[in-house]
Amino acid sequence: MRESEIVDMVSRKLTPYILLLGLYLISFGHLSPGGGFQGGAVLATGVIQLALARGVKETRDLFPLRRFNLVETAGFFLFLLIGAIGMFAGLSFLGNFHAPRQGELDHTRGQNRASLEPPSGRKVAE
Repeated sequence: MRESEIVDMVSRKLTPYILLLGLYLISFGHLSPGGGFQGGAVLATGVIQLALARGVKETRDLFPLRRFNLVETAGFFLFLLIGAIGMFAGLSFLGNFHAPRQGELDHTRGQNRASLEPPSGRKVAE
């Protein structure tokens, strides 16, 4: 389905950087603006760009649906596990179990968010 060699070449060269930017936004979204939603949207943009330039069939061959489903299921159970740990620590579901004790410095702010960004980014990219 290649109609334009220029669009095909630019898409092949640009897509890895777009996917890398999406992974970066997901990974460091708890420290700076960005996060799971924005990173997932960037990942989806990269995949859509590849599908438009190379065709849907070739893109499906690169990103098999079965692998995506396994990653989504793992992310869902990770989300539940992090929520359950908060409950077992005596807090609410998804409570910050990394919170400092009395008199300690608060260097753990956002630790739960860091572990929740990958599952949410994957879901948005779907």
